[in-house]
Amino acid sequence: MALSLTEIMKKAILYLLTLALFTSCSAEKGNSQNDNLVGPWKLMAFVDETNNTSIMEKDFENTGPFFIDFKENFNIRGNTFRNNVFGKYALKDSGKTLILLEFGTDTEINETDWGFLFFEKLHLNYDPATKHYVNAFELLGNELKLYYTENEYMKFDKM
Repeated sequence: MALSLTEIMKKAILYLLTLALFTSCSAEKGNSQNDNLVGPWKLMAFVDETNNTSIMEKDFENTGPFFIDFKENFNIRGNTFRNNVFGKYALKDSGKTLILLEFGTDTEINETDWGFLFFEKLHLNYDPATKHYVNAFELLGNELKLYYTENEYMKFDKM
């Protein structure tokens, strides 16, 4: 039973539309929030938008840099001045919410005040039911805003 020219054309058009759909989905995935988030970031400030103030590393005597690196495979690696951090993350709500599924340090021994402030602010959004940290975030070019309240965030710069 031979197919008519009309049936062949319908199948060809359906095939091309399906191919175009998969191609466009792949292109969108390559430009996702995760792709923009991936890479190393340095904590620069704790910002309060309500009163337009910032706390910076230089404001502390006991301090040292804090870095976090978001990997393509949704792992996290990083370090405070004295300790390592690690975990896994996920994105939710069309890339507006960062969920730290697993997050911890090998130790908090001799942690700096700057590092302790990071952990203190991060714990404000800890959900004991899921044991996850759930934070709204915003990416503006090479700047990451990780919110711990509606108007307060940790500012990171991409390295």
